[in-house]
Amino acid sequence: MECVWTRNITIIYILFIVIQKSERQKKTNQMLEHRKNRLKNIFLILLFLSIGVGFILYSLNSKIDLYLSPSEIDFQNLPTTRIKLGGVVKKNSIRYEQTLVNFTLTDFSGEIDVIFEGIPPDLFKENSGAVVLGRFSLNKLFVAEELFAKHDENYMPPNKNISSIYDS
Repeated sequence: MECVWTRNITIIYILFIVIQKSERQKKTNQMLEHRKNRLKNIFLILLFLSIGVGFILYSLNSKIDLYLSPSEIDFQNLPTTRIKLGGVVKKNSIRYEQTLVNFTLTDFSGEIDVIFEGIPPDLFKENSGAVVLGRFSLNKLFVAEELFAKHDENYMPPNKNISSIYDS
């Protein structure tokens, strides 16, 4: 009789262990499912972030203009893209022909001839800083789309008297 009870208790104990293992597996599967969902969400967020950064970098690529000085230009390999060229307007180099302005931009170690069609800014003059935005033509002449005159930090607008500014 004792043998039967022992066998029954052993069977019940084995069934109990099997049931516990299956419940643990269910919990483990639930945890794995939760982790899988979390990983999917993280990968989706990273995917959308990388796509967004890619779009931003692609759009900025067309907006970037290199800034060079005349001595940095390699005339054997002229850049084909739009660049900004900065320097000082050489003395006695400005020539006006109706709306065309021809001048030489220098950084005192290199010079580049520039042509600009339009009205130059009021501060544009010889021996002053200028920045031009444009491209090189086939005959190594820089064709400017835009012309900016540089000034120092002590800029005062023309036709203004200093005393009248402080009196008001």
